Amino acid sequence: MTLLSAALMFAACGKVEGDNDHRPECAITYPADGAEIVLNDGLVIRGTFSTPNGSVESATLRYGDNEETGIASSPFVHAVGEELEQGSLTISLEVKDNDGERASCSITVHLVEKLGQSFTDKRDGSQYGIITVGEQVWMSENLRYLPRVDNTFNTYEPRIYVHDYNGTDVNEAKLSPYYDAYGVYYNFYAALDGDTPTIGNEDGGYVQGICPDGWHLPMRKEWQQLHDYVVENNMLALDRGGKPIEEAVGKALSSSDGWQWPENYERGPQDGDIFKDPHLNNATGFNGKPVGFLGSDEVWYHEGESCGWWSSQVHETNDYYSNPTRMWSSDKYFIVCIYTFPTACGFPVRCIHD
Repeated sequence: MTLLSAALMFAACGKVEGDNDHRPECAITYPADGAEIVLNDGLVIRGTFSTPNGSVESATLRYGDNEETGIASSPFVHAVGEELEQGSLTISLEVKDNDGERASCSITVHLVEKLGQSFTDKRDGSQYGIITVGEQVWMSENLRYLPRVDNTFNTYEPRIYVHDYNGTDVNEAKLSPYYDAYGVYYNFYAALDGDTPTIGNEDGGYVQGICPDGWHLPMRKEWQQLHDYVVENNMLALDRGGKPIEEAVGKALSSSDGWQWPENYERGPQDGDIFKDPHLNNATGFNGKPVGFLGSDEVWYHEGESCGWWSSQVHETNDYYSNPTRMWSSDKYFIVCIYTFPTACGFPVRCIHD
């Protein structure tokens, strides 16, 4: 489920009964009152409650015909598992303390079909879901444009790959289950498709690259804007006590399935890790899947454990390297164009609208 309204609003609390000076307080902090929510990606509700009169006896969350009475701590996060229908949805929270004092709060959101339904790439007829995150419009799937498929490597010449396919027949490659599920992998110069990259942290103009008309390879600042939207709109992962975890951006941008814990990793899953509680992932609808990447040594790495995408940026001092974005199952971060990878590597492309 994707939040299309950038504003964050707190639901007003209403006293049901009791002394005004000692009433409980509550707020639904996400989504925002009046927000448009796109169906099909899962709705996450966040809220808080407190009372000056002692501990809370009960907190009941209601949405539509559904009721959740197991809210035990504040702040809380609740992933809606029920199937929802298009239209207005009222979300309410009622809190009662040990003295019988009550408070309630509610918001109304509007459930809509996927924005624009889909986008069709006229070059090959592929259809892509579209999401709006703040002021940005993104494809919610990796690009599948496959004008050819390669089985040789090169650092400075374009190369295009399908996961685990070693031939050169495009039609045969498209029959691979990885083609639809993972999208296509491009080395950096195939992603550029003959265009000039941005250098280092320079903004430059749009670099269309391999994206269809009206879309382009994301600049570093556009990846950073996506990161910052999660931070600024109460979408960070929460710790065991219900508090936001600093810089825990990855869960809001990652898919809710397919993630695996690295074998023989030095620790177990922690709060905020993308792998842990995956049903709470994907608050933005960006749906980053753990498709791994193709290394410059011609080996496929990290399937089920990581994902990343090319930016339009080449390394500022060495055009042998570029700086993709990265996420890992065993981490909380969304790494924006910091790590350097050889341009020969194969990464997916995620296009952003002009």
